[in-house]
Amino acid sequence: MRSTEVLQLLKQQQQQQRQQQQQQRQQRQQQQQQQQQQQQKQQYNSCFPTCKIPDKRDFMDSNPPRTTDDFYRYYDPWIGIGTAIILALFFILIAFKTFITWLLRRITIWRYQYQKYRQKQQKMNKHLINYHITETTTTTEIVDNGHIIVS
Repeated sequence: MRSTEVLQLLKQQQQQQRQQQQQQRQQRQQQQQQQQQQQQKQQYNSCFPTCKIPDKRDFMDSNPPRTTDDFYRYYDPWIGIGTAIILALFFILIAFKTFITWLLRRITIWRYQYQKYRQKQQKMNKHLINYHITETTTTTEIVDNGHIIVS
């Protein structure tokens, strides 16, 4: 009986070992599945704004393979430089136009003020001349036709 008991014990141990191995395999598989799901989530989140797959056309592959240098393969740096130059010229043109408008207004205001000053000077001169003339004349005669004669 002892041999049968020993055999049964051995069988039980083997079964327990098999069960443990199966459990370990299942745990590994679950871990692998979780890792794959996490990787898929990361891949999904990495393309967030553009995750939508484009509509397939007759001549296009709906999901072409991507590499890290796809964006830079046909990139010409002069495109960016040219765009920057055009924008800079646009801003310079606006600044130049604004400066010219401001300068013309300042010139107009200066001319107006100078003209006003000259008119004021002329009025002062006329007033002084008229003042001297009125002081020197002493008598005025009125002729029959109504004109005033200064003598």
